This record gives sequence, structure tokens and C-alpha cells, in this order.
Amino acid sequence: MVKFDERVVNCEKAQLQVNKTFKPKLPQCVAKNIVSLDCEMVGCGPNGRISALARCSIVNYNGDIIFDSYVKPSLPVTDYRTKWSGVKHKHLDGAMLFNDARKKIRKLLLNKYIVGHDLKNDFQAIQIKPHPLLVRDTSICLALRHFGWSSC
Repeated sequence: MVKFDERVVNCEKAQLQVNKTFKPKLPQCVAKNIVSLDCEMVGCGPNGRISALARCSIVNYNGDIIFDSYVKPSLPVTDYRTKWSGVKHKHLDGAMLFNDARKKIRKLLLNKYIVGHDLKNDFQAIQIKPHPLLVRDTSICLALRHFGWSSC
């Protein structure tokens, strides 16, 4: 009969084996796989405390726009944060619905290295969680902020 402790140890060993062998398949770090992301948010809910996606812009390595759209939040907007976001009520009239925008954005970002500033807020607003090895955040990486970069 196997003791409980031995089962735990065996389980942990198996877990370590799985973790050692698991390596995410990352795309090649070349220009076609690098995009830059920026999002603007508006406030929803009481006092506009819930950030919601209102605009998303994605450019490729060469700076060509591959997506730029206003997005109508799922919740009613209570604070447009125009001073920071530049978004006004008129921009959201007839804007792309959040779920439609999210699907397009996810597809465009799939298997891409994503460069941007303070991306955690953008990812939270889009409701996505890309693999950390695909994210290059200028708010975290000093080399991207001060010196530019030549490789991923």
C-alpha cells in the first residue's frame, strides 16, 4: 500500500516533468510578427470607476495601421475621460460593438509580439491574456523606453 506522502511526492515529480518538457511555441521574432497596441478607455458604472474599452489602435512593425476603431462598451458610459482619452459621446455612436471588436483584436494579436505602454490596462479592457513572453511593455522594460531595441 502506498502512503499518502509518497503519492504527493510522486505527483510533484510528475508535475516537474511536465513543467520541464512544456515549452510554449513562440513565433519567430521578425517584423511581420511584431505589432504595437494602444487602447483608450472610458469610465462606466458609479463615478466612472469601471474602465471599458472605447478605442483600440494596432499598427504593424512599419507603422501601418492594421486596426483602428472606436468601440461601444457593453455598459453605459458615465465618464468619457475626454481629457485623457480624446473620446467623446459622438465617437461611440455607431461604433463597433465590444464583442465584435474583441474577436477582431484577438485574431490580429494571435501569435504576435505586442509592444506598448502599460499594456496590462489595455489587455484588461480587451479581456485578453497573451503569453507573457509575447509582451514588450515600455512601462516595465527600461531598454524599450530609453534606448530603443533591435531584437526581441
